[in-house]
Amino acid sequence: MMKRSFIFISISFLLSQPDMIRFVKDVWPDDACGTIGSVKPTLDGGYIVPGCKSDSAWLMKLDRYGNIEWENTYNLMDYWGKKTVIQTSDGGYLFAGWVGIVKVDSLGNKEWKNQNHPSSFGNYPYYEDIIEHSNGKYYAVGGPGNGGLALVVKFSRD
Repeated sequence: MMKRSFIFISISFLLSQPDMIRFVKDVWPDDACGTIGSVKPTLDGGYIVPGCKSDSAWLMKLDRYGNIEWENTYNLMDYWGKKTVIQTSDGGYLFAGWVGIVKVDSLGNKEWKNQNHPSSFGNYPYYEDIIEHSNGKYYAVGGPGNGGLALVVKFSRD
């Protein structure tokens, strides 16, 4: 049986409320596969959670109190390996997993995806992390690649 994943978040209000607000949220989706990736804070004070549901990439957006704002699955196979998500400069999100990347808007609607990678690196790129550069490009890193080599790939919205 797979372990369920929980998020424990502590938020401190600096204005007039000295108490800490804490919540525990069960974010394990029905038909979950694999693991939950790194939970990241969002610019609005909420959180974005990458994972896997029904063998597809999955994202869940939580508000600052742990309430679900939206969750979606995307036609990008995912059931194994590391995964990550970042908030992009346009307010959307970019999911990176072992098969490729998917870009969504701030409401979780898919804008584009990319499953292409250098052919010398086997079937899948195994992306583990991604950043957005000030030049507007995205850089994904991963491995193991062919012969255990690391992989760095530059993407644009094109």
